[in-house]
Amino acid sequence: MSQIETRKLQQFVVLAEELNFRRAAQRLHMAQPPLSTAIQQLESTIGVRLFERSRNFVRMTPAGIVFLREARRILDALKSAPRLARDAQAGMLGVIRVSFVPSAGYAFIPALACSFGDKYPDVELQLQEGDTQEVLHAVRMGETDIGFVRHLPPNEHELQTLICREETLLAILPKGHPLSGQREIALGSLDDEDFIVIHGVRSPNFRSVVISACEAVGFFPRIRHEAFTISTMIGLVSEGLGVSLVPESANRFMHPNVRFCRLTDTHATVPLLGVWKANNNDAVVQNFLENLRNDKIDWQSAANPGN
Repeated sequence: MSQIETRKLQQFVVLAEELNFRRAAQRLHMAQPPLSTAIQQLESTIGVRLFERSRNFVRMTPAGIVFLREARRILDALKSAPRLARDAQAGMLGVIRVSFVPSAGYAFIPALACSFGDKYPDVELQLQEGDTQEVLHAVRMGETDIGFVRHLPPNEHELQTLICREETLLAILPKGHPLSGQREIALGSLDDEDFIVIHGVRSPNFRSVVISACEAVGFFPRIRHEAFTISTMIGLVSEGLGVSLVPESANRFMHPNVRFCRLTDTHATVPLLGVWKANNNDAVVQNFLENLRNDKIDWQSAANPGN
């Protein structure tokens, strides 16, 4: 097959469309005898007859019909290959791997995927969820292109960072809680409640923000349960096992037995950081980062505390 010239494939396709050597030769701007010779050489190369010929007709063989389909596919691929190569070089075509902590997946990652996909529809977005350490390890090892986490370890110099969002805290209460009918409450009003918090191994920075927010309004939270994901925290709250504080995007995680309330006496926030290796100069990654920096990603559109 490597001996088949593109020119002969083009000649074969034209003859298959015309089923007449004279008309095919006219379309190809060549004499009829060289076209006949070219088709014979093609048949000799692949070892099958592509056409049945007589003085009165030219017909394709079953093998010719199959070969025509593949020849067209090859010619179409050759025609589009330069454009695809240019698109790949410009970051318009390819794959980007994104890892993120679960809390980023409630609203931010879906909105980001939509925003980026609108601009770069031919780039495949591969998404992988993990805890902070898994995400950071994947970025450092080149297993993912960009990660989204809530905090970085101290003295992290290997990775570039971008603060994507600062999310305020919301309180989540069981449906039957005395304060669950209010859209806004004071954090201080929860000083006598059992708290459900994220496990310190899973997200020490988020845990620290929650505890510090409580201390700032005059109490230390009475921690009854620890969980490894915010969705588990919400599930525990739904069973009446305590109250909790979560980033505002967690309001996307609808549950019929919990209520989200804004806090009136604290301005504590939880950051969401984008992280990537400084030497990652892939065009797709650079386009992704530009989109991340410049776009106002509407991840809050479904946030309705007090639902």
